Amino acid sequence: MGARRSDSDARKRCPRACDVCKRRKERCDGSQPCARCCERGVSATCRFDTEHGGPRRRKTRLGTSSVASVESTMSPTAKQAMVNAAASDRRSVASPEEQQTESPNSISVDHSRLIRDGRGRFMFIGDSANLSFLHNIRCVISDSQGPSPFVDDPFRSCMVEATPDDNAKRFDMKNDGQPPVLCEAEAERFIRQFYVVTDGLLDLFDECELLTHLPLVLREPTSVSFLTRAIVYLVIAIGAQCTEADHGPTADAFFGSGRYLTAQYLMEDASIQTTQLYLLITVYLLYACRRNAAFICLGHATRSAYSLGVHRKSVSDLFPSQEKTTRERLWTSIRAVDLFTSASLGRPPSTVETRPANGTDRCSVPNDLYGILETILSDVYGNRKITTDMLAKIGSRQREWSAKFGQIGGVSKSFMSDAEDPDLGSMHIKQTYYWTITLLTRPFLVDRVSAHAQKIKSSLSEQVQPCALVDPSKTLVHACVDSAIKTVSLLEPILTMLEVPRHLPLLINAAFHSALILGFSYFGDLYQVFPLDRSLKTALEILLRFPNDSVAVRNAAIIRYLRHACEAYYERRQAASMTVESEAISHLFGQIHDLSSASGTSTEMDTCNSASDKPGTFSTLGYQDGPTVDAGVYDVAATSQGDGQSRQDILMRLFGGTDLDLNFPDTPQPTWLDAENDLTSLYAVIDMTDPSILSMGS
Repeated sequence: MGARRSDSDARKRCPRACDVCKRRKERCDGSQPCARCCERGVSATCRFDTEHGGPRRRKTRLGTSSVASVESTMSPTAKQAMVNAAASDRRSVASPEEQQTESPNSISVDHSRLIRDGRGRFMFIGDSANLSFLHNIRCVISDSQGPSPFVDDPFRSCMVEATPDDNAKRFDMKNDGQPPVLCEAEAERFIRQFYVVTDGLLDLFDECELLTHLPLVLREPTSVSFLTRAIVYLVIAIGAQCTEADHGPTADAFFGSGRYLTAQYLMEDASIQTTQLYLLITVYLLYACRRNAAFICLGHATRSAYSLGVHRKSVSDLFPSQEKTTRERLWTSIRAVDLFTSASLGRPPSTVETRPANGTDRCSVPNDLYGILETILSDVYGNRKITTDMLAKIGSRQREWSAKFGQIGGVSKSFMSDAEDPDLGSMHIKQTYYWTITLLTRPFLVDRVSAHAQKIKSSLSEQVQPCALVDPSKTLVHACVDSAIKTVSLLEPILTMLEVPRHLPLLINAAFHSALILGFSYFGDLYQVFPLDRSLKTALEILLRFPNDSVAVRNAAIIRYLRHACEAYYERRQAASMTVESEAISHLFGQIHDLSSASGTSTEMDTCNSASDKPGTFSTLGYQDGPTVDAGVYDVAATSQGDGQSRQDILMRLFGGTDLDLNFPDTPQPTWLDAENDLTSLYAVIDMTDPSILSMGS
């Protein structure tokens, strides 16, 4: 019988390996960063996010009372490791449910998909949300430029939400839901405002029908049914909250009355009118910057609609023509609100479309568009992957929809709108179309810009070409930026409106999302191709036109800091380029000017982010609004000059004809699209220098 081996003779194993070593099946020493990652030059992405095998200690339950309680359980070494792994804000969004306690040299934090609302409670934010994209941007900028006001924003872990303090008196109606006295002329003005701000979003009632019921509801409310009263009250509330003047108390009073009547008498009554009421409550909360509350109330509307069979056209066909039209309009409105809230918050849609595409009725155009958005949310962001087949199918549907939209001449403007005001209904529909493009192509933009930022960081003094090369995926990157620019151009008439509504959540979301894309594109040097500065400035000005909307105010502050980060990056790139050119010139003609002083701009910019607290502007930088002389690397015609190929030959080679048969050599696989590593950080950005992760599963 052989001698018994002692514990010291046993082969020592690393308690945990980093994600990169586990993915490449290489031995890891467990340090942060590990030796393997340092050798390969990818130490910035060495992290310990995924929780797979290896010895573990007991899990420690954490409360959700404060972020400080999460941080108090971490050692200084663990905190530093977490910062190095995923950027500056990981501690603030750590999961309130559980956290691994590991060795002092490493830590495993399940970087959660949670963010705090206005009351400090954790709320889920998914991949398609603007806040998720914003976190990706912060990670890239933090890694490439270090600390800055944009990266170290003290409110980076918070979700702006209006938090009314009258919850205790919400249903305490001593006068049975009677709102304050309101003159008929002002009530009619609020109803007209309701149709202006919800045009292209809601299509529930005929304007004349509401105006007919209005006098009786105001003069003799007890002679009118609870349903009619509640509907009129909620419509007035939405219109009052969106007028340019401050009618907040009136809006709150009428909303409280309408919600009271709905909850007191109609909550258990499944009907078309009840579904309409729940949808109106949802829209009021959405316009009041209470997105989580709106998302919850939307569930009542969708479940009620499903219980009535509104989701199936075959059921609606059984009813008379007028009832059928009402049901179809209700379903289209539910789909519009559902898809917007789901996409903007990154949560699964509550509805599924069963109607065939390319219909002929008045609701077919928006329904087809919402179907495209639903497919992107479910297939791309829901499954956390994207394939060439998905791109081809969704792209085909988008082309068909745009052709159909052009044939019908857009959407009709509400007769309630003033002739000189922009058509908000058309804006709502068109921005949704551009939104589908940006959501579909955004993973490619994140992929390319992240890899480009890493390359710039490792070779700042060298000439590095912009991130979008001449290959098929270049078109997808350009499509994302181009759609963002077109969205801003679409919203630009808001700047000339005499009376801007206080709240327009869909357009505010569109301006913010577009601004994030434009600012992020700077770090891929795409300012050489697109007029990023002009569009980014316009997007900020649009957000500033909503000073009474808390979400818009917060978004404007973020974009200010993002512009400052873009300015710092641009100056660093120009300083590095100038240094290279100066060295080349000195070889020909000599140099009497000290090169160190010429390169001092780059050194100064390394600290300008941390030294300045105010966002800068680009007005003194002399930015180009169009392509510069370096933009020839993007031009298909310029590229074809070297090998004798024509522009058409290049297009045919890249896309295989007009049907856009997208056969990409490599598709992006950011960590948040990796379905196999669901425990990894939602916000992490992969290291594109690793060839083993460039393959995309179909």
